[in-house]
Amino acid sequence: MCIRDRFLTAIASTLIGGSIAIFSISNDIQYLPISLFGISFAVAAFPSLSQSISQKNKKEFLKKFKTVFSQILFATLPLSFLFFLLRAHLTRVIAGSQLFSWQDTRLTAACLGLFSLSIPAQSLIPLLSRAFYSLHDTKTPVKIGILCIILNISLCLIFVSILENRNSLFSQFLSLILKLEGLSNIKVLALPLALSCSFILNLIFLLFAFKRKVSFSLKPLFNSFLRIFILSGLSFFVCFIFLRIFSLILDLSTFWGIFFQGGLSGVLALVFYLFSAKKLNLFEYKEFTQSLKKKI
Repeated sequence: MCIRDRFLTAIASTLIGGSIAIFSISNDIQYLPISLFGISFAVAAFPSLSQSISQKNKKEFLKKFKTVFSQILFATLPLSFLFFLLRAHLTRVIAGSQLFSWQDTRLTAACLGLFSLSIPAQSLIPLLSRAFYSLHDTKTPVKIGILCIILNISLCLIFVSILENRNSLFSQFLSLILKLEGLSNIKVLALPLALSCSFILNLIFLLFAFKRKVSFSLKPLFNSFLRIFILSGLSFFVCFIFLRIFSLILDLSTFWGIFFQGGLSGVLALVFYLFSAKKLNLFEYKEFTQSLKKKI
């Protein structure tokens, strides 16, 4: 367990009962797409990135990096949207039986929602780190990582202090967005919120440090992000519509009602996402599907 994790656990232990479990369970759920796409794609890309550098082929190195970057973004950005929208369904289906109360379930879902904001960033950080490693630079990712740990700890303390005042505008805003009206203590949200902010900052710092080191334009990556972001947003609304439709058909007071409402809505939204990406002939879709075929 790293220093950051120890500190966050220590902070969680001082909050409401069950905070450690709430934080840990939500963290475990959101880590699935990061492990499945972020880490696996980064590990697979590392040998070819290193080979390109050993052959002094900067053009091929950047081409491979941009391709894998877009693939990870294509896979994780829509999941980030859907995890936020389906946070309650995921919590109740995957971890509901492990929790102590309905309040804990709501807080775990809210933590998952905040974690989901940084799923793409967490998934891309391993690729950036390995890109530096292939350039024989291990110091830069470590320095940025240490800086972000310090930022994470600082933000955690700040957010805990802010959320201590339940009547503050920030607390009320989070309660409204995450549907936590009626809960008197939401300080546990400081942990995933601080972590998400630090992961996003970590990615931004790594990207600009990488840009400075190898001298390339971030515009193609930004354009890729914009295309995927818009399509992911549309998929979010498709999922929202199906959630409403299935709520009229299914009994949401049962496990299977929640399971099928969230599961079917999420699957149909992803089908829409992939179908639209294919019809729009997106470069990211082609690269992602080709990569999956190679892995299979």
